[in-house]
Amino acid sequence: AEMKYVQETTTGHYELELDSIDKEKQKVFISKDVEYYERADVRKIWALAKTYKEQPSLETTMMLLEQSARTKLGSWAIEKNKNGEYLVLYTVKMDATASADAVKSTMEYVSKLTGAMKKELNKTEEVKDAGDTLEDWLAD
Repeated sequence: AEMKYVQETTTGHYELELDSIDKEKQKVFISKDVEYYERADVRKIWALAKTYKEQPSLETTMMLLEQSARTKLGSWAIEKNKNGEYLVLYTVKMDATASADAVKSTMEYVSKLTGAMKKELNKTEEVKDAGDTLEDWLAD
């Protein structure tokens, strides 16, 4: 995946645009601030998979929970924004002192999982290649 340059958002977080396998652009964000818990310094990386006007169905929520249980790092989250929309996000909290290579590969992982889940949630496009499924990304 090719990474585009980093730009700062209006909230001060950092945004990268990655090329996904299907040539779609996927925005991935990294927090500007470090979170602290005792001796752990953590930075959040996330990407948006889908925005719903209504609360996601129980079936969708269960699918996200099942996928979260099988991922290597990170998990799915549903957050409600100030406009009352529900955001389906994939988030990873990683060591804030991690190397640039570790941050890059984590952002690529977030991008790939989010892109694969977008396809499942939208159900507008058939997965053409078995190597492109969410199940395969989880198994890697």
